[in-house]
Amino acid sequence: MLGKDMAGENHQFSVAVLEYVDETGIAAFYERYEAEIPLSYFDHDKEYKIACETCSKYGNNLACPPFSPTFQDYLGGFEKAKVICIRVPQEYFSHVPSEERPRACFRKGRELLIEELLQFRQKGFRIAGSGSCLACQECSAEMGIESCKKPHERVFSLESLGINLVSLTGKCFNISLEWSSSDHFPPFVCAIGAVFFPKET
Repeated sequence: MLGKDMAGENHQFSVAVLEYVDETGIAAFYERYEAEIPLSYFDHDKEYKIACETCSKYGNNLACPPFSPTFQDYLGGFEKAKVICIRVPQEYFSHVPSEERPRACFRKGRELLIEELLQFRQKGFRIAGSGSCLACQECSAEMGIESCKKPHERVFSLESLGINLVSLTGKCFNISLEWSSSDHFPPFVCAIGAVFFPKET
């Protein structure tokens, strides 16, 4: 499929419908989007990190602000990325109380995304995921310690690096992100991550 880049040029992105088996053994489906883009494509700024300050986990996760690096610090020397969007239908979570449904749906999307991203990390690529890092059951930051117990398993999210996800998904996949509220449940929840490739030497 085709999308438009920042200069109005066409770029390719792929979409696949994939299957997973939930905890009850029932097959469910999700959409997987992928686009390969230059790093110049990312809209990023320290100001986007401010949105994280409203999160209940702010200051309690070493992969999130105020501890996470900036986009430039994390990706200096890299030139392109494979952006991956996992889009999960909320209808599969109708058995979950409505106020918990978006979060449950996002957890599944993030689980599918991180499972794939970690395979790229094992091959030596740098990655960024979605949402807070879950490498440890209890992050050191929750105990007032600013030293990560598992630095090689820590996963920064794109938003923690100061990346505008609304802009990114719109440019890469023509997807308009919707936010859940007490009276609005969008049909899909997205988990967005990326694999980064260094400059060729």
